[in-house]
Amino acid sequence: MKQKSSVIDCGTSSDAKIAVMSMFRYAFGRRTYVPSAIIRIIKLNAKSLDDTTLNLLNRELSEAAEEYERLYKDENQSNYGDHYDRAEWLAFHEWVKIEIAKRKKAKD
Repeated sequence: MKQKSSVIDCGTSSDAKIAVMSMFRYAFGRRTYVPSAIIRIIKLNAKSLDDTTLNLLNRELSEAAEEYERLYKDENQSNYGDHYDRAEWLAFHEWVKIEIAKRKKAKD
């Protein structure tokens, strides 16, 4: 039976930011099974995230992409964790950029 996904009550926006950034920083670049779960949790809780948190995620993912291009020439090496995690983090980065753009458009 498929488990139902649910939103986590993060309390205040400050609590949500701390929780999300802690999860992200734990998962990003690690050689572990957890990136998929963390990305899913962050997306499910997007409404709890303020613009500052999304911009911080965007900045850190952009810096990682620049570092990858500069330092990693071997496809089996990566600052994204295992080499197969890179595609997942890049897709998440695109989602973050789209979410930022949607919010910006809604404010205009």
